[in-house]
Amino acid sequence: MDAWDTRTVIQNLRLCDVLDIHRRYDVVVSGSPHASETLSTLLPFPRRTTSYAVFHMVPLRFYERWTIQGWQEVAKHLDVIGLRIVVVGGSDKEEADYARQFMKTCSAKTVNLTGKLRFSETAKLIGSSRVYVGLDTAVTHLAADTGAPTVALYGPANPVKWAPRPHGFKEDRNPFERTDTQHVGNVVLVQGEGEGVPCHEEGCGHHRQSSSRCLEELDGATVIRAIESVLR
Repeated sequence: MDAWDTRTVIQNLRLCDVLDIHRRYDVVVSGSPHASETLSTLLPFPRRTTSYAVFHMVPLRFYERWTIQGWQEVAKHLDVIGLRIVVVGGSDKEEADYARQFMKTCSAKTVNLTGKLRFSETAKLIGSSRVYVGLDTAVTHLAADTGAPTVALYGPANPVKWAPRPHGFKEDRNPFERTDTQHVGNVVLVQGEGEGVPCHEEGCGHHRQSSSRCLEELDGATVIRAIESVLR
């Protein structure tokens, strides 16, 4: 039975108790001996001495997307405060097209690495960033586990069950409530607002290519405040 009010990770960890297996809370990301070398080749700046933010903007399902205007507004703010932007993502055409559209209004210092990194290289990149901003994706969970300051934008999904686990969080409880912007450890979760949010549905149209009003109406200023909170 899938419990609405119990985090999925906790449900799975409780199986360890039944099987008398020691619980392990930490996620171990597979490493690559060439990750640092690859990043040094692809990045036009020294990773360890440059302040930068990482964006992952395209989730698997359309109803989990934020607006491109929102991303561009946040990028402009981060550029003003001196953070470079690095965009990561998969290699499919839709994601590449979205990244190119985003890049049209960005600073020339913005770096697009969409489709160019393995998962282990993405983890290495995020791990030394000043802040990561993403949606309800595996990469956002990865970001939280690296310990990087993480801002997660959620809409229809129930954060009690599906929000990223803050780094080092080992309590047998849900770190996040169902609604509102919340800051726990290295993660700020920004929940889209609206009646019935989170609905746990596939967007307002109830299918994977549907839009979600709660994310469409999420403004850039709210996300910028969340970024400033986690940076502090």
